[in-house]
Amino acid sequence: MIVPVFNAQHTIGQALESVFAQTFNGVEIVVVDDGSGDETSHILEGYGSRIRMVRQGNRGAAAARNTGASVARGNYLAFLDADDTWAPDKLRRSYEALERNPAAVLVFSAFRRILADGGSDSYIFSGSPTMREMLERRSEILPSTVVMRREVFERCGGFCEQFFPNCFEDPYLWILAREHGEFIYIPDCLATYRMRDRKISGSYLRNGRLFLKLVQERYGSKAEKLLAETRNHLAVVALQEALKLVNDGELREARFWLREALRFRASLFFQPDLVWRIASSRNLKRIFRACNHFLPKH
Repeated sequence: MIVPVFNAQHTIGQALESVFAQTFNGVEIVVVDDGSGDETSHILEGYGSRIRMVRQGNRGAAAARNTGASVARGNYLAFLDADDTWAPDKLRRSYEALERNPAAVLVFSAFRRILADGGSDSYIFSGSPTMREMLERRSEILPSTVVMRREVFERCGGFCEQFFPNCFEDPYLWILAREHGEFIYIPDCLATYRMRDRKISGSYLRNGRLFLKLVQERYGSKAEKLLAETRNHLAVVALQEALKLVNDGELREARFWLREALRFRASLFFQPDLVWRIASSRNLKRIFRACNHFLPKH
């Protein structure tokens, strides 16, 4: 199993303890420190021979997972992010499911989410996706729930390392993997995902554009619904970020996000529910001032 780590001194211990608690024997634990600048490396050294630690410069989650896969020796690859944890029977149940179905290329499960406000919920899927469904909507399959056959991972070329530092590298790999066979879905929460109230960065939009480009080039019109859904998602994310910045009075930065929202989907601004949100803002005049800064003049 592979754990990519970057500045995770507060969570890596819990993640690894959930691996040590697995009911499945013979787990090889490869931890890739992706250029951490905090105490992560020092913490990892304390585990000694219980883990295989690899250090590299900061190259992003995709590259870290690929590095881990390149040194791992097993026929199955399991992924666990450094701020997530596993249920004790996660690996055993995943392994048994793949052994029972040679046609399946990977197994994934439902997962529990710990929300930024301290609450929690469960993310349940309707079932295992068909290839057609994969090309209609971005997959929400969490890397920490996946166990994958190594041969399929290698056939897909691993995670695309152009996605940096993270985001969109996993849904793209899942589409590629689905070309090679079916997925198995376990409807129990075998992983816990810790959500963070992080500021959206420009790299999220950059990676989103890369995802659109790669999907368009590989699947063309077959992925028309997926492309439209992704553009809409990116436009909504950009607009939400712009509204936050306008409310905070940061108009210069808000202009960037408004411009990006328009580029992804200009018609988003004419949806009634979003118009209502903007109209109800205390900063209505300011947001239109921000828009007028870059809208074309007639």
